[in-house]
Amino acid sequence: MNCSDTAGIGWPLFIGLGANTPGPLGGPRETLAWAVSELNHLLEGVSFSSVFFTAPLHYSEQPHYFNQVLRGFSRMGPRNLLRELHRLEKEAGRCRAGVPRFGPRPLDLDILLFGDYTIASVDLQVPHPRMHQRRFVLEPLQELAPAARDPRNGALWRSYLAGAL
Repeated sequence: MNCSDTAGIGWPLFIGLGANTPGPLGGPRETLAWAVSELNHLLEGVSFSSVFFTAPLHYSEQPHYFNQVLRGFSRMGPRNLLRELHRLEKEAGRCRAGVPRFGPRPLDLDILLFGDYTIASVDLQVPHPRMHQRRFVLEPLQELAPAARDPRNGALWRSYLAGAL
């Protein structure tokens, strides 16, 4: 991947999707299916990994998650894309106030990678700061892009799997 707009279809990116509680759009599977449809309209050249059913991390008093990774291209910059992802989360019933940081949610959408960019700001960190520790991100990423590399150090993302939770 690189930072340039690839053949006029936008910047290459990966987004993590997760859901584990019902919301106004239905249960986690229905909400994930809705998010897939919405992201297909928002982005170009979209493909999705299989859905993985995974145990929650850090805050165990919640249902298991349905997780998936999207590969696609965006004509929007990373901050505009983040705003759109937050809009979709809110539409799916996610409320950030008064909820534990790693607590249950009807929809979670995270920018994992955006071209070869590294971004470290208060509101956005790319690559996602914990993706190298999360099996539920690395396995679907490996399914979509086995040769993908960490832009910070050039390591294959799959090399992190042995130490991932």
